Amino acid sequence: MKFTKIYKFLIIVSCFAILSACSGSSDDVTTDTSQAASAVAVVEASCTFGDDHTCTASGDASSIQGMCQENGQCECYPGFALDEKTGKCEPADCIYGQNFTCNASATISTEHGVCQENGQCECIEGYVVNEETGKCELPCTYGQDETCTASGDASSIQGMCQENGQCECYPGFALDEKTGKCEPADCVYGQNSSCNASATISIDHGVCLGNGQCECMEGFVVDEETGKCVQPACVYPVDADCNADPSVSSIKGQCQIDGTCVCIEGSEKDDLTGRCW
Repeated sequence: MKFTKIYKFLIIVSCFAILSACSGSSDDVTTDTSQAASAVAVVEASCTFGDDHTCTASGDASSIQGMCQENGQCECYPGFALDEKTGKCEPADCIYGQNFTCNASATISTEHGVCQENGQCECIEGYVVNEETGKCELPCTYGQDETCTASGDASSIQGMCQENGQCECYPGFALDEKTGKCEPADCVYGQNSSCNASATISIDHGVCLGNGQCECMEGFVVDEETGKCVQPACVYPVDADCNADPSVSSIKGQCQIDGTCVCIEGSEKDDLTGRCW
């Protein structure tokens, strides 16, 4: 009889333990569900479901460029591409999977580029992207040397267009790898003295690279305005170095990490030293 009472007591205790465990699991499940819901809520809708024109980046209601899905995300129609920043659809430069749409003309049989998923062309070697059309073209037109001038100024011939549609830049100009055209160079390749800030300096302060840009020697930095190699105006982060007159106690400028000075309001930069008055 006594044994039976103890047995019943143990059964009751066990039941309470099970109920407590189940209750705890329920709380955990509720917590996990809430966290999952919060994670889903973080995804911001790019459009309004049932209102497809909200996928059009331009906001033109008469132009439907994609379909708004139930999750509030846009699925763009062929000829349009998703802008990763806005989540909306914009006219694409090409159609993904149809590389010939990167050609400047539909009559060209050979493919001049590869259409990426973002609707932009990646041109093959020898071709560059036309900034206006987004298509792949040769950098210049043979017989029209002015097409090698990056600025588009026909009166300034900065290079010669070869038969293969590639520009060969004249001395004093350098090839822009992105456009394939010629631009004024910071220095003359093979003449390292052209990297010096002054022609009167006899020691080379840098090396002129093939792209017409200077690579400065240790102790010198590239002047962003001239492209030449100059001694730093200051030693970062000592702002006092930017004072043209060291006897002045007030700070006239702020020393940047590249050794150049940014003058404070009311101060002017000395073109020769790069320091502030």
